[in-house]
Amino acid sequence: MFTYEIIGISPTWHYIQLQHDQQDTNTTYIANQEYHLKTLIETIENMGHKRPRDQERMINAVYEFWVEHLESVKYWRTRLAEVGSDNVLISRFRIAENLRNELEALLET
Repeated sequence: MFTYEIIGISPTWHYIQLQHDQQDTNTTYIANQEYHLKTLIETIENMGHKRPRDQERMINAVYEFWVEHLESVKYWRTRLAEVGSDNVLISRFRIAENLRNELEALLET
């Protein structure tokens, strides 16, 4: 199972740097210049997944987020439209089980 969350809006170059510096293989960042459900799904489908099941789980995570956080979706869509085309909305997927293990490790220290 994957979790999906919005990180924020950033210049495109920042997203490229984030991708370059990424070391966590359990996290996948995506960036969109438009924030629409269709656009997100197309981005996921074009990622070239090694395991098709991951693609399906990521799409399901987006659907769940979209339904449960509609006000947040509207907010970020409006903000993205306001900032101009040099910026992207960055969001990420994380494998839920790994996230739980990280949180448990933090609580143990």
